[in-house]
Amino acid sequence: SGGLQNRRLGVRFPPGLPFLPVARSEFDECCSCFLCFTTGGSAAIDCRLRGYRRITKMATSRADVPSSTADNLKTAVAVAVVIIALVAFYMFADQSLLMRVLALLVAGGVAVALYYQTERGRRTVGFFRDARTEVRKVVWPSRQETMQTTLTVFVIVVIIGIFLWLLDMVLSGLFKMITGIG
Repeated sequence: SGGLQNRRLGVRFPPGLPFLPVARSEFDECCSCFLCFTTGGSAAIDCRLRGYRRITKMATSRADVPSSTADNLKTAVAVAVVIIALVAFYMFADQSLLMRVLALLVAGGVAVALYYQTERGRRTVGFFRDARTEVRKVVWPSRQETMQTTLTVFVIVVIIGIFLWLLDMVLSGLFKMITGIG
């Protein structure tokens, strides 16, 4: 029985996952190249001789984002500015709405400027710049394509609506005929 395997290909099992270091200190002592990362640091001397490239670790969670006391203080001040501006907006309800909104916008601008001075703020701005770049790469449909697609969806919705209406009429007629109610 051949089953689902093709033995002529010579594939017996998939390759295993790379061995990662158990203790973080083992990896920290090696040279941080790709080979050392995958072998758990055991190839540190060999990889330096071969010239493998170094791994650059990306921040993947909140804990990985570097934060300093100054960054935390700037973030706290930015949040405090927003809270104070909102409280003042409602405390001065007897003042002109235009002036209160302008003051709120100025305070929001100050808070954003303070937050931008932090590492997390710069990364947030970088994220939105990257998102804008990706949106520019999108091939948007032309007006004609949009109109044709919209018309197609509209026609299909009308057809399905008529079908369901007719089905409802038939089923309610059958229900009346079988039960004699209605």
